[in-house]
Amino acid sequence: MEVTYAIQCTCGAVTVDFDKENYSMTEQEFKDNFPDTKLEEAKYQACNHCTNNWGISLCYCGSGEHVNTCKCGCNKPAQVISCYQHP
Repeated sequence: MEVTYAIQCTCGAVTVDFDKENYSMTEQEFKDNFPDTKLEEAKYQACNHCTNNWGISLCYCGSGEHVNTCKCGCNKPAQVISCYQHP
């Protein structure tokens, strides 16, 4: 897997592009999963994480809630990447 870019949003979330796909995550998830990847200097004004409630730890239902605490009960993340292991 080669990371093409990693850009932080003004909301704090990070969008990482690799394997021709992009994934949204919290800054801590980015640090945990991509410790050797540097962030671009530019920042997004809005991203999938804050605008579309889309990310590796956000619930599939689109509520914007964390997958483990969402009340919908589906317990399915909106995005799954191979290097990320959900608790």
